[in-house]
Amino acid sequence: MTLHVKAMVLAAGKGTRLGTLGADLPKPMLPLGGRPVLEWTLESLRRADIRDVVINLHHAPEVIPRHFGDGSTFGLHIDYLFEAEILGTAGGIRNARQLLGGEPFLVVYGDTVLDWDPRPMVEEHIQSSAAATIVVSEVADPSRLGVVMFDAQRRITTFVEKPGHRPELGRWVNAGLCVLDRRVFDHIPETGFSDLGTSIFPAMLERGAVLRAYPRPRPLIVLDTPEQLAAAQRQWNMPG
Repeated sequence: MTLHVKAMVLAAGKGTRLGTLGADLPKPMLPLGGRPVLEWTLESLRRADIRDVVINLHHAPEVIPRHFGDGSTFGLHIDYLFEAEILGTAGGIRNARQLLGGEPFLVVYGDTVLDWDPRPMVEEHIQSSAAATIVVSEVADPSRLGVVMFDAQRRITTFVEKPGHRPELGRWVNAGLCVLDRRVFDHIPETGFSDLGTSIFPAMLERGAVLRAYPRPRPLIVLDTPEQLAAAQRQWNMPG
């Protein structure tokens, strides 16, 4: 089926923990399997018939548009939004509000890899009453990630960004992909920097919004450090 949703790829961040690897490239353009990480993600979106994509830019902003153009070569339509100052994950989404249309939309963190079919998750979200569906993955060390706790019905009860060593919170984390209902804009400040994990998701929970978890069907690939990138390059195998 064709999904009448758009996608936003968050690509404005600078890979400071990657050292020289991230000096001249946005993190989504790091190589994986002989191609940029972002190319694999966009290919997965196209396979899922999600053809309208918004990408925000800040660090080395010319690199991504130079490679992908308007997206037509990749079977997509791509709009770009340059941020003179980084607005954060939620601020970037707020900045793209007019381009994202009136339906629920998919958000992909550009430093993760979409290597699975998101259609079942999007369909589940649309059928639910949730304001957000957040993809989660169980990891060995959640201390520097957004930890997510949820009940047997996968309704999220707690969201704590980068909690440090707190084993009582469990090991399920935000896996860098979510579907957001338009109601999310009611929770994002109109100006300034704003982050989904640090402020928006916790605030939504406090206000009674329904957030649901969706377990990632494949192991999480994180590309925050040179070691993680090297491990991903060794293990990479994109499903056919």
